[in-house]
Amino acid sequence: MEDSRVLEFYNGISGMRYSLIKAGVDAQVVEAFDINDTTNDVYDHNFGHRPFQGNIQSLTAADLDNYRAHARLLSPPCQPYTRQDIGYS
Repeated sequence: MEDSRVLEFYNGISGMRYSLIKAGVDAQVVEAFDINDTTNDVYDHNFGHRPFQGNIQSLTAADLDNYRAHARLLSPPCQPYTRQDIGYS
């Protein structure tokens, strides 16, 4: 049986991929996608693969179908939440 093929969107520094590994899931991340150069550097360092760097809105359904993925991981961008001034006094 073929390993599960996974796409990882908004990969950041690879938290979702790392979780797959730690959970013992038999899956191959066939591509990751993130627009941030720094997080892609970290991802490349951790896994030896540089994610697709660009706006995922440029991808078509046919582009994604070509990966033959069984699952899609998603880590929504957290910047709107992590960069707020929460008003601590």
